[in-house]
Amino acid sequence: MTQYITLQAWAEKKFDPMPHRNTLHRWATDGSIVPAPFKLGTTYMVTPDARHVNEPAPAGRLVHRLNGLASA
Repeated sequence: MTQYITLQAWAEKKFDPMPHRNTLHRWATDGSIVPAPFKLGTTYMVTPDARHVNEPAPAGRLVHRLNGLASA
């Protein structure tokens, strides 16, 4: 079973100094943390082995992503 920790606990282990809470939340919502955190109530949860990536995952509109899959 996968273990999850809070986004803040993850950041405390990975960064010195730890990024601001707003930065962590932005990373969580824009796809800059892989695997993606999920929100449990008001708290973001993430796997301890997650990592920050400089290039966020492409979001785009669902219809555009599906069209890209259909043509591939």
